[in-house]
Amino acid sequence: GPKMREVYGTFRHRANRKIAGQVMRLSAPRSMQALAFSQAIVFFKIVGDHTGQAGLAASAVVWRFIGFTVLVSLGIGTATATLVGRELGAGRKESAARYGWTATGLGVLTVTVFAILFAMFREPLLLMFFSRGPNVTEASALTSDQLVALAVGPFLLMLAFQVVDAVGIILSRALNGAGEVMYVMYAEFAVAWLICIP
Repeated sequence: GPKMREVYGTFRHRANRKIAGQVMRLSAPRSMQALAFSQAIVFFKIVGDHTGQAGLAASAVVWRFIGFTVLVSLGIGTATATLVGRELGAGRKESAARYGWTATGLGVLTVTVFAILFAMFREPLLLMFFSRGPNVTEASALTSDQLVALAVGPFLLMLAFQVVDAVGIILSRALNGAGEVMYVMYAEFAVAWLICIP
C-alpha cells in the first residue's frame, strides 16, 4: 500500500538495464545447474521404470528419504550463500571462507546424523511405506518383507552418498554467493553426466 511505498520506495524506480543484466548473468548459470540436476534425475527415473513394479516401488521410497536429506543440505547451503555474500561485500574474505567451511562441516554432521538414524532403523522405516496397503504387494507380486529386503541395499548406498552430496551442495551455494557461478555450473554438469549417471 501507500505506506509501504513511502517506507521502502517500492514501485518508484524504473527497471535498470545494468542491474537486470547482472541478475541474468548470475542467474542463468544457476538455472543451468538446476537443469543438469533435473536431467540426471529424469534419467534415473527412466532407468527405474524398467526395473519392474518392485524396483519402481523401492526406488520411489528411497527417493523420499533422499529428498529429505537434500532439503537439509539446501537449507544450510542457502544460508551459507547469504552469509558468504555478505562477508565478501564487506571486504571480509577470511570471514567468508570461515562461514563456508563451517557451514559445510555443519551440513555434513547434520546429514550424517540423519543417515545413521535412518540406517539404524532402516527396516521399520521402509516397512512403513511398503505395508500401507495391499495394493503395493499385489502390484509387485512380492511381500512387504521382500520389498524391504530389495530396497535396503539402494537405501544404504544413497544414505552414504547424501553425506558426500551435502559437501557439494553447500560448497556450491557458497561459491554462488561469492559470484563464482560459471565454475559451479561446469562442475555440476560434469558430476551429473560424467560421474553420477555412468
